[in-house]
Amino acid sequence: TQVDNARAARVCRLWNESICSDPRFWESIPSRSASVVQRSVQLSLSAPLCLFRIEHHKEWPSQECFLSVLDSEVSRIREIWLDIQLIPDKWGPVPIFQILAVRMANLLRRLRLISHRTEHDLRSIGWTTQTFPALKLVELRHVCLSPSCPLFSPTLSELILSDCHVAWSSANEMIYMIARLPLLCLFVGSFPFG
Repeated sequence: TQVDNARAARVCRLWNESICSDPRFWESIPSRSASVVQRSVQLSLSAPLCLFRIEHHKEWPSQECFLSVLDSEVSRIREIWLDIQLIPDKWGPVPIFQILAVRMANLLRRLRLISHRTEHDLRSIGWTTQTFPALKLVELRHVCLSPSCPLFSPTLSELILSDCHVAWSSANEMIYMIARLPLLCLFVGSFPFG
């Protein structure tokens, strides 16, 4: 794990150089400061990246820093996991979706955006022709989506929509959308219709 590697890197200079030169060590971007984030992105070379902001990780230096990494490296982001309760209100998912709407995120496998306080309306996001060929898991909380959102990808195996609003006009429309997800094994939802 990254924590074990960080401890091993302190043993001696040779171990430090070995660990720091391995791009896999930098896949989960540590979010201690803007300079550490930028150094991690550079040292990760072309390795897939994971962007986290959950309880057990340190705070990102700023939303701008997070969005800058997402925008510049979206083609190699493998996972985005934000628990928005742990960061300021202005950190809603709208800017993340705006980047995903126009940039190819071909490696994105897991997207978790968990908001606890405010409902975020993402129906107005102008998605360009977009697909997510590797997307396996989408977990959203307190989000409004359109039924044609490209995140409802045929590659999904898990779809979790907690307290979400999807503008389905009927249960049949929801069932039709689920039927277009042939790999879906887990669907959990709590949302109103209409």
